[in-house]
Amino acid sequence: ALPISRRKLSPDGQGVDGLARGFRVPTGMGVDPEGDHIYVSGQEGQWVPASKITIVPIGEDRQPWLGVSQTRDKPFDTFVQPFIWMPRELDNSTGGQLVVHDERFGPLDGKLMHVSFGKGWIYYHMQEEVDGVTQGAVVALPFQFDAGVQRLRVNPADGQVYVVGLTGWDAEATERDGNLSRVRYTGRPAYLLTETHVRNDGIELVFSFELAAERAAAVAHYTVARWKYRWTSNYGSAHWSLDNPGVTGNDAVRVRSAVVAEDRRSVLLMMDDVRPV
Repeated sequence: ALPISRRKLSPDGQGVDGLARGFRVPTGMGVDPEGDHIYVSGQEGQWVPASKITIVPIGEDRQPWLGVSQTRDKPFDTFVQPFIWMPRELDNSTGGQLVVHDERFGPLDGKLMHVSFGKGWIYYHMQEEVDGVTQGAVVALPFQFDAGVQRLRVNPADGQVYVVGLTGWDAEATERDGNLSRVRYTGRPAYLLTETHVRNDGIELVFSFELAAERAAAVAHYTVARWKYRWTSNYGSAHWSLDNPGVTGNDAVRVRSAVVAEDRRSVLLMMDDVRPV
């Protein structure tokens, strides 16, 4: 599939402005008018190591380039990094995005959500900005839809999220050709991870409920791994070791301790050697 551009049409229909280019099969786009962000997905494939979601820079002098070339040569040495990469096991084909702005959706009000064409799943995100760079984390909700999902919207009548989609090239866990479903907040307690914060000495996890302090402080309950991707014209990328360059696979990261906050709403996973990949 060839990379395409995202363009903005003027209200009178007479003009078109290019916003960004270098996408690979972006089957969804989300606009957050309150946060003034445009989110666009990208599918794993040539020049895309894994499925991703990018915040499109707006107002720059030149069109931002998101990394996909129409040739086997890179036109630039770098590209606009996504705020999150997602391994194939989590999302192998990303659909649309939506920022929920309705308090009737409970603890996920205000969260960026996205759906998967390949998995038939729905996810929510946590984001933080560090030195002008947005990074994030993603959680899959425990729902398996009957088909792949491409679009999601909030219904103003009930404040809940409705999803729609179809099964296409990848039907590994789906059963039907199409799907229309509602994801609703029941009002019952929701046990959710609500914030993640990366620090020099570890990662802080914030929850929507009080933790059992003794269990939350047991390092045996946590598993952390890291890896790198390679940006090439090949289809996708293997996981590559950071500790052993040139070797494929994930690196296990030791959690030295898990420090539970006094209010028992968060835990800091203390780790050595926290660095970018």
